[in-house]
Amino acid sequence: MEDDAQLLARAASGDPAAWNAILDRHGPFVLGLARARRRGIPGGDPDEVVQEVWTALLARAGDLLLSEGLKPYLAAAVLNGIRQGSRGRHRREARERAAAVPPSPEVPEEPLLRQEEARAVEEALSGLSSGDRLLLGPPSSPVIIRF
Repeated sequence: MEDDAQLLARAASGDPAAWNAILDRHGPFVLGLARARRRGIPGGDPDEVVQEVWTALLARAGDLLLSEGLKPYLAAAVLNGIRQGSRGRHRREARERAAAVPPSPEVPEEPLLRQEEARAVEEALSGLSSGDRLLLGPPSSPVIIRF
């Protein structure tokens, strides 16, 4: 039976049989660990973490030096993936809370700035050819701009 380093070297060179052997050998461990630690996973979905672990392993397969086999690397990758997901969830929740803060009261300059902005948009639209203006629709229709 080949050791993990040999299988990983073969998988890195594109051998699907070696990759399948790695998945067969370590897949239950990776999924079991992710499921056992699911409380820290955003949305509670261990499959997402497992997918990221396998994707990262395949991307780094040619660069890894395994002195103790693949299991310690995979365990660390699962736990790091859970931690990163948890941090990301906390950052997203903080952004959502900040976005939910009611806007500050309107300052006196805002209506003037909006009028000035509307004039600038009208001026820019009037510079378009008639064909381009037709693509935007009638003047009363909203224009949606995505960045």
